[in-house]
Amino acid sequence: MDMTTYFGVLKDGISFTKIKKKLSDSGIIILDYYPKLKIIKFKTEKKISGTSFDFFVTVEEEKNDFFIQS
Repeated sequence: MDMTTYFGVLKDGISFTKIKKKLSDSGIIILDYYPKLKIIKFKTEKKISGTSFDFFVTVEEEKNDFFIQS
């Protein structure tokens, strides 16, 4: 099964250090954390939705539709 990359925005008052273990324990690989934006970039084989984790404001699948036109 292919791994899908997602971005999750943490809710206010939620600590990344507390969530990091919870995500890792559920088989999710954390790729990066952007503390000023409170965004976690992660990948998993599982299908994820915003309702899967109550500590995220939103979860979005990474898209490959970014391009620069010159």
